[in-house]
Amino acid sequence: MPKVNTVKFLPPEVKPDEEVPEEVPPPAVEELKEAVAAEKTQEGDPNAEEVIVAPEETSGPTKVEVAVEAPPKDDQVFTVVEQQPEFTGGMAALGQYLSKNIRYPAAAQRANVSGRVFVSFVVNTDGSIQDVTVLKGLGFGTDEEAVRVVKSMPKWRPGKQSGRPVRVKYNLPINFQLE
Repeated sequence: MPKVNTVKFLPPEVKPDEEVPEEVPPPAVEELKEAVAAEKTQEGDPNAEEVIVAPEETSGPTKVEVAVEAPPKDDQVFTVVEQQPEFTGGMAALGQYLSKNIRYPAAAQRANVSGRVFVSFVVNTDGSIQDVTVLKGLGFGTDEEAVRVVKSMPKWRPGKQSGRPVRVKYNLPINFQLE
């Protein structure tokens, strides 16, 4: 007999109207199409004169140009770098930190929810964490708990590109497992 997955839902909580957040409906497809159609592309000056210049001819050897990698901009966020950012103490220490600091949400316990929450964040050049977002969540308070724990993490060793510390986007799966 095939295994059937079931989904448990919590009973609804009745709250006063003041406590319920206002839901914003997504924009209609027609509105999006109109917004894209309304955008104009920038065109050149129609009164400008077009001038074509012939390349210079040289009889001697041509000079050789060497490409030098430009230093990375401070505000640029990398996704792939030569040296990835690392939690102080390595992945084992990260696992210990997460297991020690994650508090299983009561709603998730009541609904018997378990699985992975995928969190994305930026590790800055000083190792601090910012721009924490949930890529894929489970709900029942697990998403908020994952974000809280990531924001409270100590500084990481920053990622490096060309020997310089750079900002790196990092994706982290966080397991929520009931005993």
